Amino acid sequence: MMDTEYEIRNAVKDLQMARSRLSERFTHWKFTLDGNLVGDIGEAYAFAHFDMTKIGTGTKNHDFVASDDKHVQVKMTQRKTLGLGLKEPAFDYLIALFLGSDGEIEVLYNGPGAPIYTRPGKPPRRSIPTEELRERNRDVDDADRVPLRALTGS
Repeated sequence: MMDTEYEIRNAVKDLQMARSRLSERFTHWKFTLDGNLVGDIGEAYAFAHFDMTKIGTGTKNHDFVASDDKHVQVKMTQRKTLGLGLKEPAFDYLIALFLGSDGEIEVLYNGPGAPIYTRPGKPPRRSIPTEELRERNRDVDDADRVPLRALTGS
């Protein structure tokens, strides 16, 4: 697993340097890496670290199946809010990640998806502040998380 983390971090650093060069040259644009690229990095990181299986391409409502056969949605951002992207949760777990400008990836939240997505008396959320995800993550019982992938000796 260490090789995967090292490879991802170094590749992300290269992308961040390229983004910085573009931002310096073209000051009207932010060139954040959010979008499919950031999502793909997040999914690759989550797959390497959590005990789950990738679902085939073209599934809109969830990305993985956890070892307990529950559906998992993975989201990643570089912003102060995380876009949830769906009108209602069609998954059991949410893994929310934050990509730092130094290539570090932080797990903001790993737990049940419905409590993040819904608020009493209000329509489902389309986004949530990253700080709120950190706060809510502290209250998640370990039994309600997607377990980490077992380390192998190879």
